[in-house]
Amino acid sequence: NTFVPGEKASFAITIGKVYGISEEEVRTLAVLRDENGNVVDTFSFARSWSSMWYKNFGKLDLPNLPQTPGNYTIEVYFNEAIVTTQSFTIVEPVVEGV
Repeated sequence: NTFVPGEKASFAITIGKVYGISEEEVRTLAVLRDENGNVVDTFSFARSWSSMWYKNFGKLDLPNLPQTPGNYTIEVYFNEAIVTTQSFTIVEPVVEGV
């Protein structure tokens, strides 16, 4: 749950029960918020329900993360309904030899 500024990240999502296979399109929205609750960035994409899961696990790839160190939260929505939140931290990159 710790990343450096601008890094790409993936978050795992799990579902607690088996859901049917469906080719219905699901719109995923990820909202990144800072520790004050302000929206920092959003990512949105669509894919079929069955393509989202493998053995009750799904992966949410974020193309980039915030540039400013601090504490953040990601909110994940499927078809405009919130499904989970996850906290994470952006830290200063370690500079070797300093």
